[in-house]
Amino acid sequence: NSVPSHHRPFYYYITEFPNGFLPWSILLVPVFFHAFSKSGKSDIIDVPSEKGTLLLKCWFLGVIVFLSIASTKRTLYLMPIFAPIAMMTAVYIDFTLKFPQSITRTGKIFIWLYTVFMLFVGFVPVPAYLFMQKHYPSYISESALVPIVALSMVVTIFSCLAVRYFYRKDLIKYWISMIVSIISTLLFVLLFAMPVVDAHNSFALFCKQIAPAVPAGEPLYAYRPNETIRGSVPFYTGR
Repeated sequence: NSVPSHHRPFYYYITEFPNGFLPWSILLVPVFFHAFSKSGKSDIIDVPSEKGTLLLKCWFLGVIVFLSIASTKRTLYLMPIFAPIAMMTAVYIDFTLKFPQSITRTGKIFIWLYTVFMLFVGFVPVPAYLFMQKHYPSYISESALVPIVALSMVVTIFSCLAVRYFYRKDLIKYWISMIVSIISTLLFVLLFAMPVVDAHNSFALFCKQIAPAVPAGEPLYAYRPNETIRGSVPFYTGR
């Protein structure tokens, strides 16, 4: 028999959602404040349609409340709420471009935190590569060092430029610099980090050890297997 492996507390999505929305989740406080606050909006022309903003808020809150009620929870189920929160973030960024003088003090603090975070991320790829090369040499080649250093330099340089542009209140160049930094970071994660993580977490090596240990004519038994084991072992062993 298997046991439920996805029972989580009701606040599970509230704690997991920021991780999945990084690095934009650092801006959630000013994004939510801008979305749910009406102070000052009535005096500004060309603000996005209130009906459109209301749709995004209902979409986000409705889905996350509905999912939190269920006892079975998985981070995969968060996918439907990334679209509305991404659009709410885009609305906030558009607001900062059109009305930079209206950015609150709280908004400036979190934008600085967001910038410093990306600046810190620029120094991560090379140490991460050295760590992976030492502990998982079979998963990553030495030739990957050059593109990783290049990506790290791009992230660091554009994050430094973003600091300069935000200090000068040139928000168009600021957001462009930040987007370049984020895209470069995602390239590092997708091309170098995730393949190592996937190979390390794969059940393929474990299943290769099962084959010689248990004769083909004998059944395989598992103690309280979750759905991952029940799916992976038959797939890799053909049993």
